Amino acid sequence: ELPNLRRALEWSLDQDPEGGLTMAGTLWTYWVVRGLPDEGRRWLKLLWSDAAPEIVRARALTGLGVLAYFQSDYPEAIQFCERAAALSRTMGDVWLTVLARSAGAIAQFFSGNANRAVSVLSAACAEARELGNPWLQSLAIGTQAIVEAFLLAERPHQREATEKLVRKGSDVIHWARQT
Repeated sequence: ELPNLRRALEWSLDQDPEGGLTMAGTLWTYWVVRGLPDEGRRWLKLLWSDAAPEIVRARALTGLGVLAYFQSDYPEAIQFCERAAALSRTMGDVWLTVLARSAGAIAQFFSGNANRAVSVLSAACAEARELGNPWLQSLAIGTQAIVEAFLLAERPHQREATEKLVRKGSDVIHWARQT
């Protein structure tokens, strides 16, 4: 399977770069699960084109951001996720905007920008609620709960609010799994 995927991407470099970027932009979860974030980033960068349709570029940027995060390259993860969120927002793609914001916020948090992470996640949670997608809500609220739980050690006076958020995140995740 992987050798065929590599051959298809190699072929697309010369024959169909936009198709290759489209394919690579949807494969970032595959590269994360397979433990190949370096390969995923390499393909996405090789196939990148400013001329590709906005949705293709937004998905590729999200993939680049998530893969950079998994390699602890937080500055690049933040940069790609912010670009993806901005592009997605201009297209009106709330789902992709929330995904990019959530991924970027985690990178912000681990790069030491906790306040920025909380701010970005608050916006992502509001957008996810507005869309009404249970999976997306669980992603945004769950991510916010993780960040808030890490911050609890620094803000013990907010324990009750943080525990409430963590419970809410767990409830939404449970509900999303059932639907």
